[in-house]
This record gives sequence, structure tokens and C-alpha cells, in this order.
Amino acid sequence: MFSGLSEGQSGKINLTKIRGGKVMKKMLKSKKGFSLIELLIVVAILAILAAISINLFGGVLNRQKDKSDLAAASYLQKALQTYIAETDDSDLSHIGKDNATEVAEKLSKGVEIGGVKYGPYLNSSDLKLSRAQGFKVTIDKSNQVVTVVPDPTNATKITIS
Repeated sequence: MFSGLSEGQSGKINLTKIRGGKVMKKMLKSKKGFSLIELLIVVAILAILAAISINLFGGVLNRQKDKSDLAAASYLQKALQTYIAETDDSDLSHIGKDNATEVAEKLSKGVEIGGVKYGPYLNSSDLKLSRAQGFKVTIDKSNQVVTVVPDPTNATKITIS
């Protein structure tokens, strides 16, 4: 039958009779685990990898917030350009020229000039800012150029030249 089975033992394997049985017996008896040093090294390596990945992903998140703010500024810029082209109100006298936030609010509701309703030019929910506090708007009347950039200092002002 099996050369490792001794007579009188039904189904039990005598490890000493199998080739290399003493080595196998030692391996089965020894319950050696990882030492404390080995475990500490593994934990330290994992901590270093976690710190590196957090820095990498943190930078990605900040860049995405900046891109979101730029998209909102671009959306407001297109709304202002459309408003100026339709109404010839390049100095924004009909919607207020002091605060970019108020101008954006009026552009989202629409403007009535001389009994004619213009707009709405934008959806105010598209102007959500992530990192910036407001917008800096510059309007060059002679060239009819509108520039809108996110402003991190909350100075939501409009400059008309």
C-alpha cells in the first residue's frame, strides 16, 4: 500500500519513514512567526507609501478645484460677452458695475431694459467656486474685451476701462 504506513496504523502516516521525514517533522512542530523587527519594518514601509500617496492625491484635488474655478470664470465671461453684444451696455450701467457677484446674479435672472427682457444668460448654479472667493472682471470698452478670473481674496470687483 503506502510505504509510510506502518502496520497496525490505519491511515496514519509515520513521517520518519518517508524520505526527509525528520525535516518535515521539525517544520510541522516549529511554529515560527515574524519577529517584531520585521513587522515594524513592514509598518514603516506602509506608512511611507501612505504619506507619498496622500501628497500626490492632495495635489490633484487642488488642481481640480482650480480648474473648476476657471470654468466658472469662463462661464461668467461668456455670459457678460453675450449680454454686452445684445444690449450694447458695455459699461454695465443697467445691471450694476460695482460687484461681480451682483452682476452674475442679475445675469442669471435676466435684465429688462426699456421694456425688453434680455437673458437669462447663465445658470447661477454653474458659478460655484471651490477655492476662490469671487471674480475679478475687467471690461475694455474700446476693444469690447471681457476678462474674468477667479479671485482668491474675495475682491469681487469690476474694472471698466
